Amino acid sequence: MLIYFILLVIVVILANGYDRSKSGIYLIFILLFMTLLAGLRDVNVGTDSWSYYFQFDDRTLWTNFNFFENLTQEVGFKALLWLSQVLGSNYCVLFTLVAGVVYSLTLIGIKKYSDSMLISLFVYITLGQYAFCFNGERQALAIAIYILAIQYIKSRDFKKYCLIVLIAALFHKTIIVAIPLYFLFIKEVNMKTAVYIVISSITLTLLLPSLLEFASKLESRYANYDESTGDAGLLLMFAYNIITIFFMYSRKYIEIDKLQFFDVCLLMFIAGSTIFTIVLTAGIYIEVSRFASYFHISAIFLWPMILHSKMPKKFFFISVAYFLGHLSFMYVYYNKMAGLSPYIFNRSLFLN
Repeated sequence: MLIYFILLVIVVILANGYDRSKSGIYLIFILLFMTLLAGLRDVNVGTDSWSYYFQFDDRTLWTNFNFFENLTQEVGFKALLWLSQVLGSNYCVLFTLVAGVVYSLTLIGIKKYSDSMLISLFVYITLGQYAFCFNGERQALAIAIYILAIQYIKSRDFKKYCLIVLIAALFHKTIIVAIPLYFLFIKEVNMKTAVYIVISSITLTLLLPSLLEFASKLESRYANYDESTGDAGLLLMFAYNIITIFFMYSRKYIEIDKLQFFDVCLLMFIAGSTIFTIVLTAGIYIEVSRFASYFHISAIFLWPMILHSKMPKKFFFISVAYFLGHLSFMYVYYNKMAGLSPYIFNRSLFLN
């Protein structure tokens, strides 16, 4: 557990250096540290790591390969898997390659859209988004690619938005759900939009059995996702909804020139929290909540705009609550969830 906090401290120091100097050398070291921690982990760290280990160990990957058939089997990830097999015989090659791509794209997105590298990376690590590729490498790749689509929501370029989503779908097909949500994300945040969200939530709940059946065709693991969650996600649901309410409250303090982008990110986060809440309240298997991760990534852009906004100084306690709240969330998430603790380095690297 301690190693994740050490990483956080290192990244925050380097990110602060980047914010002050804009020197790319800081980003290189940030990428290096984040990638190595993820890439050199033992196969027992992360709930899905064994699944990717077995895929890496399968040397019949491209036997009788048919490109058009494999388009429905996430050929983008298969290409990375094949490349990792070419580059080495230890599974750390796959873990490192995936982490490098994920964090490179994420840093590009933060550099392009964020007001603060420091705040964005603090949120990225403390809300558990950094560790997503410890558990769902394919979806982590899709999320990282999807980050680059946000600019096309802001510019109202549906064709380019779809193109990015389709590229992301080469790594995890479920990202396709983001295409129709584009028409929600381009709306201004107001009462009418809130009604849209409520209606969409009710509709999604009513259609959930059919959506699960459809999802199981896209991704076989979802075939069993109608099982009950129990209490596993209650903490996350509470945290995400509290953060959503705070984001909505903070909107009135955002500068006019940033408001359009803030609204895009806010609606994305609301969509993520709505999906997560529906999953929990409907008693659906917790892994379905991974759909929400595509949209909760927007938090890394929302927090910098809020903390750099014209919010009255008397609300300084909000910054303190933000800092302590995220650290508390990080402790619980990395210590109790997703099989992240204890962290173990890849022991097979030291075996003959």
